[in-house]
Formats: sequence, C-alpha cells, structure tokens
Amino acid sequence: MENLRYLLATIAALTLVLSIVSSSIDPNYFVGMNAFAENGEEDNSDSTSNNEEDVLIESLGNSSKVTLKIDDDHVNLKVEIEDSDLEDGTYDVMFACNSSNVSKEFLDALDVEEGHGEFATEVALSNGTYMGCEVDVGELSATFASFSVMSDEDDGEDDRGNPEREKHERGEREHKQSSRLETEDEGIEIKVEVEGLNMTDGSYDVVFACQSPNLNRTLDNAFKVEDGKGKFEAEIRLANGTYSGCEVTVGDTVLASFDAFTVSEETEEEQESRVEEKRKEKRERIVIATSGREIHERHRSENAANPGEYELGWNYVLTANGTAMQRNQSGIADRPVATVDINMTVWKSTGAIILLDVLDGTVEIGNQTYTVVLGYALYMIPHDTLRVGALVVDDDGNVYKLKLRGTAEEDDAEFPMESGSIDLTFEGSSGPLNNRLGDWELTLEGTVEAG
Repeated sequence: MENLRYLLATIAALTLVLSIVSSSIDPNYFVGMNAFAENGEEDNSDSTSNNEEDVLIESLGNSSKVTLKIDDDHVNLKVEIEDSDLEDGTYDVMFACNSSNVSKEFLDALDVEEGHGEFATEVALSNGTYMGCEVDVGELSATFASFSVMSDEDDGEDDRGNPEREKHERGEREHKQSSRLETEDEGIEIKVEVEGLNMTDGSYDVVFACQSPNLNRTLDNAFKVEDGKGKFEAEIRLANGTYSGCEVTVGDTVLASFDAFTVSEETEEEQESRVEEKRKEKRERIVIATSGREIHERHRSENAANPGEYELGWNYVLTANGTAMQRNQSGIADRPVATVDINMTVWKSTGAIILLDVLDGTVEIGNQTYTVVLGYALYMIPHDTLRVGALVVDDDGNVYKLKLRGTAEEDDAEFPMESGSIDLTFEGSSGPLNNRLGDWELTLEGTVEAG
C-alpha cells in the first residue's frame, strides 16, 4: 500500500459529505456543517502553508487564521481571531470534510473579547486522505487543501523489511519541518519550525534571499535551536512588488522556500473584495462539476451504516414562505416576498441526527429565481432544529450560498418518517440563526413534508 503520509492528493473532491464519525459518541458533540470545496487544482494563492504534510494554515477573515497540524492519527485544530474579524461574543466552531465522512461542531467553543479569541482542540481522525475540509466560525470560513493521516503503526505490513522505505520513514520521523509566509501591507511575516536537527543549542544567523528582485537580508541570531528543535520568526519590511525564488537559509542549509508572493498596500475593502472573489470562483467550479443528485448516488453506493430509524432514500420537501430584506445604497431596506422549495432525501441517520442530501429546488425572491444545485440538510432530533446549506444559481449564472436554520414550532414536534409533516420557523440572520441567501436576509415560515 502506497504510503499516504508522503503523497498528498492534489485534486480536491467536490462531493459534499456530512456524517457522524461514530454513533457511540455523544451526538450533541457533533452537528453537520456546510463544506463546499473547490474543484481542480488547489489554490495556493489563498494558502499560507508551505508544508501540507505537517501544518496547514488558512486565512480566516482579514487578519485571523485557522491552523491544522497533522500528527500521526489525529489533527490539532486551532482558530485564532484577531483585529475584530468577529464581534465580541461566543461562537460555535465547525469542522467538516467533503470526503472521509467527517462532520463535527464544537458548541460555544470560542469566546471573542475586545476583538481577539483563540480555540484549540484535538480532532481524532482515522487513517486516510481528507479532501475539501472546511472550518466555519460565525460568518467566517476557510477551506483547506487535501491532507493525509497515517499512524506509524499502521503504515502497512507489506512494506516492512524494505530498507529504502525504512530509511525514508526514519528520516521523516527525525526531521520534520513546517513553514509559512504571510504578506502584510509593508512586508512579510515568516515562521519556520524544524525538528530533528543535529545542531548545537544556540542562536544562528538567518539569510532571507530572493532571486527576483535580487534580495539578500541577514537576520542576526534569528534561528533558535534547543534540544534538536529550531524556530525562526521574523517580520521583514519589503517594498511593494512581486517576489519569487525566495529562501530562508542557515549556513548551507535551506530551511524553507516559498512560491512567488506580492507585497502591496491593500485597503480593507480590497481585502474583502479579494477574499469574496476567491470564494465566488470556488462556488462556480463546484456547481459546474456536480449536482445534488450525483452526490446522493455516491452516498448510496457507499452503503454507510444507518443505525437510525430514518432510512436511506426517504424523500422530503421543504416549502417556506416569508420575506427577504436587503438594504440599498440609501439605507432603505427592500422587502420582497421570498419562497423556498427544496427536495431532500435521507442518506444516513442515528438516534439523534438525520442527514439528508439536497437534490434540487428553487428559491424565489421578488422577480428573481435561484436554482438550487446541491447541498445538505441536517435535522438535530434533540433540539428540533433543521440546518440547510446549499449552492444556488441565478438566471445570469451567478452562484450564491444559501443558509437556513429552522426550529420546530411545537415543543413535542417530531420529524416525519414515511408520512406526515413538521412546521418550522426560519427567523433571524445573525449568530447561529443565519438565514440568508447572498446579501438577502430571510424570515420564513415553512413545512417539511414526507413523501
């Protein structure tokens, strides 16, 4: 078996998969989340990671970031909120992957005070390759490139006794490296960490050099080594422009090399526009390449265990009516009529959660019709709450994200099985409620009917 620890997939999966990792775990610990990954080659321009094998770092908002550190059979997840990217308050943190059936939510996990907050946890994952993983915190989201998890003890008996492989694995265990480079208005911030060094404890000069433009900077005593572990962190002021062929070296050893990057003074509006444009491009690639019905057929072929009462293939229709609100440039709110019709079908359930694929449907706001292409729905039985996430397309081909969160109107209401219905209220567009389509805030009353 080829060692997945050293080969990372370069094509992000397009399927939207939401599942409970283990039905024996407290179901309140997990809920589904939307994870729409990009299609095609990974978008390195949006990633601040230079070493996908050990550490992945993605931007979250304008100044915040989320980090995944892969360590044998688990992943360390860390969210850092900076510079008021989120308003002060408490937020759920959601983690899910398009493949390998992972979906987790950490309820009320992140506290933001005075614009700053931090959350870290260990996420246990089985061996395999994980694609299109997304972390959502409030209105912020980040999507990661593929990564692999492989514990040393399960690397594969077929490869035991192979001297070259054992030498390679031994070298990997002895020498681990992670690095990242982030651009700022007036320069860059670099962080490099290396383990397994055969160097005397102490401080070493670091050279940061680029081929174009020709650049060579020496940072005295910047690389700190202790017990075989080295660390280098620095902020380097650079003139505006594009830099390529850049490396960080200590003596004759290259600690890290970086792809081309651009330093420019970017306004907050420009930053927001750039991030939104990347998200738009990802959504467009997804809706071109797949559909909700294709995703459901993949789910059916997986033959996933279904310990709950709701069976694979049971169909439901969500219909909801109400109003949408969007403020124009004059600050006056438009309030056209809004109508939602979505077809869904079960692909898995447990005693606490029902997972459904969104097959298709429409959303009408005023005179505009949006076509539902794909998505997910998740009903949390203990909380009588339905969450829907989908991608929709307007008549001009523009792609938007639809998010709904509805609550059962009756305290003793039950999600219907093969027949019947349940009434839901979708109200509010902030915090966990978050009912919106693009810039439209939605207030709806609806029904889910079986059949």
